[in-house]
Formats: sequence, structure tokens, C-alpha cells
Amino acid sequence: MIDWKQVWLVWRKEAREVFRDRRTLMVMFLLPALLYPGLLLLTAEMGQAQQQRLQTLVQTVGIAPALEQDVNLRKAMKNASLTVLVEKKFDPKTMKLWVGPLTPVNGETSAYGISFDNGDGQARHVVSTLRDELDKCAAELRLAALDKAGLAHGILQPLRVMEFGTGGKEKDTRFLAGRALPALMLLMLVVGCGLMAQDCAAGERERGTLETLLCSPAGRLEIVCGKFLMVASMGVMSGLANLASMTLTMSQLKVSAVASGQTEAINFTLPWEALPGLLLATVCTASLVAAAALLLASFARSVTEAGHMLLPLTLAACLPALASSLPGINLEGAMVTLPFINFCLLVQKLLLGDATVSQVIAVCSATLCWTAVLLVLLAKLWSGETLLAPPEAKIFNLKSWANRAWRERLDLDEGLLLIFGAGIIFFQLGTPLQSADLVWGLAVSQWGFLGLGSLLYLRLHRVRLAPALNLVKPKWPLYLICLLIAPTLQIIGGAATSALFGDGGGEASKLIHEAMMAAQGRIGLAGCIFLFAITPAICEELLFRGALLSSMKGRMSVPTIIFVQGLLFGLMHMSISRFPGTFIAGCVFAWLALRTRSIFPGMFLHAVFNSLAVVLTLCPPPNFEAYVKAHEWQLLVASLVIFPFCLWVIDKIEKKEAG
Repeated sequence: MIDWKQVWLVWRKEAREVFRDRRTLMVMFLLPALLYPGLLLLTAEMGQAQQQRLQTLVQTVGIAPALEQDVNLRKAMKNASLTVLVEKKFDPKTMKLWVGPLTPVNGETSAYGISFDNGDGQARHVVSTLRDELDKCAAELRLAALDKAGLAHGILQPLRVMEFGTGGKEKDTRFLAGRALPALMLLMLVVGCGLMAQDCAAGERERGTLETLLCSPAGRLEIVCGKFLMVASMGVMSGLANLASMTLTMSQLKVSAVASGQTEAINFTLPWEALPGLLLATVCTASLVAAAALLLASFARSVTEAGHMLLPLTLAACLPALASSLPGINLEGAMVTLPFINFCLLVQKLLLGDATVSQVIAVCSATLCWTAVLLVLLAKLWSGETLLAPPEAKIFNLKSWANRAWRERLDLDEGLLLIFGAGIIFFQLGTPLQSADLVWGLAVSQWGFLGLGSLLYLRLHRVRLAPALNLVKPKWPLYLICLLIAPTLQIIGGAATSALFGDGGGEASKLIHEAMMAAQGRIGLAGCIFLFAITPAICEELLFRGALLSSMKGRMSVPTIIFVQGLLFGLMHMSISRFPGTFIAGCVFAWLALRTRSIFPGMFLHAVFNSLAVVLTLCPPPNFEAYVKAHEWQLLVASLVIFPFCLWVIDKIEKKEAG
């Protein structure tokens, strides 16, 4: 049980330290409350002043001597308030642009060529102004030609289209605010929570006060809860300050626009009925950001290192804000469960007045679920002794490497470096290779970058392959059980994908199907099974359930290892629509490797799992899809019965073997 009195004491300790640090408070609260609005107002004022300046500024434009008497050009120059200078060629020192004659084509009466410095913004403005006036002259000439020919003006415009926004100018402004405001709020949440997390976690270690705190009457769980609540509360305060500041700034811009006569320029007010939903979503999202920031900062050995580790969190928060602005991205299906992007979509709907209570509840519930997952990982981390481990300075030296003793496994940081490095190399080099030649590119990417790359990495770090890769011969009944698990895993993964994405996974499946069909014409069905099923099973298992999993043993709990394995395995496949299936498969492969203490059952299951997908894609039985759709619930229920039963049998076999 959690002693909330101790949690309150930890929260008060952190609060006192924060409020003593005035510089942090200035960054967290004065920044959104003063600097951002000030910059926004200053930018708007500068924009208006620049427009007025350009209107009053005398712009000199050169024209060729042949156009000196051109009536239309002279008229356009006069209407654009441009000073004319007759010159034979363009001189950027004395003029912004120069207009010369072109040979008319296709019945044109006149044609002009405009020379200007396209690296000069002011010159571009002059070109735009002159073009507008010339277009007006061209329109007048067209109408005059029609009148002369006795034709109706409408002959040049047989179809006329006009747009009418039913929500008025205010809805336009709210739509635009919904694209910018969530990104700013997320950024301020990351800044506020990040600063607090750095001080609460890495700052404690750097100051040497962490050991004193851990020796206090408060338990590890109470310390974690107290620090999390402090980080989250400061993040909420920062986010709400940002929201209030942006709203007041928009109102100030509206007042300024009305005062200058631009009554339709800005018409933004925050809908009061949306305020409860905004507050609730902000609090839940701040909790998620706080948990993520505190978890990342807990791995850092210094405040500087924590700042570097929080950079990916900033990207993870800002990129979904950009994605939420894409057409067709709606708050439905899997988007409700995706962190950060669901917050952005919900804020957009709240500002427009389109959000429902069920959507607010769904987004907040999903966000809190992700927060709970991160808090469990954070509690596991703080419950161990990893926090007390001193920082290690590992500098490569050839002599020390040669004399280094052989080890049984990688360190955790070495394992994580391997998985992220392999992922970067596989994506950056493997993707171009596969685009150039799918068969050879995939083979080189899998065997070279993942399989042999993992073996080479282990050897360079003086790690013995057999214990690090779990190369232990398992009992033969396990292979038979894996044959039963494979189809049930396919069905469960497919059901999870359909539940989250509906038909959203169709495009990814279509691309994979086209790739397999193209490869089948070159290497046949057997070659496709080897390339798309057996090769990934061997290479990916060596990387994930071999080198990486052994580096996690003893440093993480079993549930944490299984979850992290599934998460990284799903992310490695670089597909949102395939993530549910690959996440579940990664968790199962990890559990199998941990329970059997061998890599081979998971490797066999992985190969059978992939082979089923290849065979059903390239040569499915007659009426296979129709049969699956007609019996999908029966197949899912049977799988949900057979799957856990198979895992129970494996657990019994291993317990009997251990006994």
C-alpha cells in the first residue's frame, strides 16, 4: 500500500526546491505568460508596419526603351505607385526590377518579360504588385475585345464557383487556432515537465542527495509518486498558463485589429462550453508528459545528459501535432488511443465545438492508460539499484579491449545501443537497397545488418555467443506446440489490427502483397518463404530475443522485459497499421525465450508465423477470405482458448524440466 503521507512529504520537498529556484519558475511561467504573447503581438505589429512601409516606399522599376510609350504598362506602373526608369538593361543597384518586351505568341497583343533579383523579398513584393495591376489591365482588354466583337462577357467564364463558409470568420480563426494551439501547449508541457524532471531525477543524482532521499522513511514507491505528482502539477500549471496566455493574446490581437479598422481580420474567442474538456485533456496529457519525462530523466547521470535525453520526447510531442493537421486524420478508431495526436485532434474539435463527451472521455482514458504503463516502468526502475550505479566512462582503447575478459552478455546500455543502431542502419541503408532490388536488398539488410551485424557487435564487445544468444537446445514437444500457437497468433494479431484500424491496415498489406508477388516471379514460393519468413525469423530473433533480451535479464522485471521487447519489435517494423500484430508477436516471442531459456522455440514460432502469412498471401485456398469473414468470431474465440492453453502447456513442461 502507498503511504500518501510520505508522498505528500516528498511533494512538499520538491515544491520547496522548485519555488526557491526563481530562474526555473521564470522559464516555466513567464515564458508562456509574457514572452510568447509579446512575440506574437510584436510579429503582428511588425507585419502591419512592414505592409504600410511597402505601400509608402518609392519603388523604382526599369523599362526598356521600346516600352516607353506602352499605354497598358504605364497605366499598371501608375496604379502600383511605381517610379519608372527607362534603361536598356536590368541594373539591380538602381531598380528593383526591369520590364522588357517579348515576342507575342498565340494572338497576344503584348508580352512582357520581368527581370528581378529572386533572392530579394522586396523585389518579389514589387513583382507581385505589378503582376496584379497587369492582370487588371489584361481583364479590361479582354472585356473591350468582347464588346468590340459584340460578344457577351460571360463567354470567358462559362462556369462560376463561389465558396461560402457557413461558420463565418470566427470559425476560420478557430480552425487555424486548432492547428497551432495544441502544438504550443504540448511544447510548453514538455518544457515545463522536462525542467522539473531533470531536477527531480538527474539533479538529485548530480547533487549527491539521492542516497539521502532513498534512506528516508519514504519508500521507493512513495518517492516516485511524490516526484511524479510534482512534475505533473508543474506541467499542468505551465500548460494552463500557456492556454490562458494564448487566449488573452488572441483577444488582444482582435482588439488591435478592430482598432485599426480590420473588423474581419481576427475574430477568435475561446468557447466556454469547451473549457472543461480542454482542462481535463490538458491535465491528462500533462500527466503523460510528466511520466515520460521523469522516466527518461531517471536514466540520466547529470542534468545535461537528461536534457539531451528529453529531446526525443520533444519530437514525439511535436510531430503528432503536425500530423493532426493533415486532411483525413480524424478522432476515430486507433487515433483515439495514440498519445499526443489524440490530444491535438480533441483540442481542434473542442475549439470548433464539434467534440462529444464520449470523445473527451475516450481520449482522457487512453492517455491515462499510457500514463499508467509509464508509471509502472518508472516504479520498476526506482525499485532497483540502477539509480545508485555510478556513471561509467567507457572510452575505447585497443590495448584495453584486447585484455578485456570475455563476458556472458551485454550491458543494458550496450544492448539498447545495438537495437537503435541496427534500426537506423536497417532503415537508412536497407530501404534504398530494397528499393533498388527487393530480393537482394532484403537479404543483405536482414543477414548483413541484423543477423551478422549482431554477431559482430557481440564479438567486438567480447561477449560469448552461446550464453548471450540463449543457444540452448529445447525439448522437442515445444516445436509441436509452436505449430498450434502460430495460427492463433495470426488470428489474434489480425483481430487487434482490425479493432484499432478497421480497414486501415489494407494499404500496408497491399504493399507487402505486391512485394511478395514481384519476388515470387523471380525466386518462386520456396524462395519467398526463405526470404520473407525464415530469414527474418533467424536474424530478428538473434537481435531481439538474443543479444537484446540477454542484456535485459536481471536489470528489468520479466513483465517489463516482455513489454519493452514487444514495443521495440513493433516499432522496428515501421508501420502503424501493423503495430498491434507485431507488438503482440514480439511479446509472445520474448515470453517464450524467457520461459524456455532458449532462442530456438521463438525462432521456430517466428518462422512458422511468417510462413503462414507468405503462403496465405501468395497461394491462398479457394474462398479463403470469404470463409474467414464468415467465421471470424468463431476463429477468434477458438484462438483465445487455444493460445493461452498452449502457453500453459509450455509453462508446465518447463516447470517439470526445472523440477
